[in-house]
Formats: sequence, structure tokens, C-alpha cells
Amino acid sequence: MAHELKASTASMPGLLRNSELDQDAVWQSRVDLAACFRMAAHHGLQEGICNHFSALVPGREDLFIVNPYGLAFEEITASSLLVCDFSGNVISGEGAPEATAFYIALFPPISDEWS
Repeated sequence: MAHELKASTASMPGLLRNSELDQDAVWQSRVDLAACFRMAAHHGLQEGICNHFSALVPGREDLFIVNPYGLAFEEITASSLLVCDFSGNVISGEGAPEATAFYIALFPPISDEWS
């Protein structure tokens, strides 16, 4: 069952200025991620509104781009994507992310010793 994430009330030190999110590399990441959603929908790889894809914001390790809760993959555009921090705060965009994006994204990367 899908759940909208309720952002934490923790302070958000060092947030970026909006101009940093307007960089070409960030926009291209949004376009590329939106294309992934559309391609998944085209191939029938969506189920309801409970799934997500995400990508780190270029040049940042503390922010990522993710789909908003409530949109089907076929409805997602670059402009509809959210930029969030790992506490669940929406830095840019309208809406709230689906909660599973945070539970999955918070796992550390698999080390080389496991590959």
C-alpha cells in the first residue's frame, strides 16, 4: 500500500539556493529520469502509484530527484519531479514523495567485497 511521506521536522542546514537547482546538469537529470518513467510505462512496468525511481542531484550527495506521490509513471514529466533531502523535506517541486523512496534510498551502497 502506498503512503505519502511526512517530512521530518529536523532543521535543514546548508540548503542550496534555488539557482543551484536551475543548472543544466540538474535539468538534464530530471529529463532523463522522466524518460525512465515513461519508458517503464510504455513497457507495462508500472503498477499503481506505489513505485518510484530516483537519482542523486548532480554534484550533491545529500539530495535526490524522485517522483511525487499520486502520479502514474505515464504522467510524470521532468517538471513534476521533486528534489528532496534524505529527511523527507521537499526542496523543489509540488507534492510529496512516496514513502518507500526513503526507506530504500537510505540503505548504504553495496561494498565491492559483495560483488
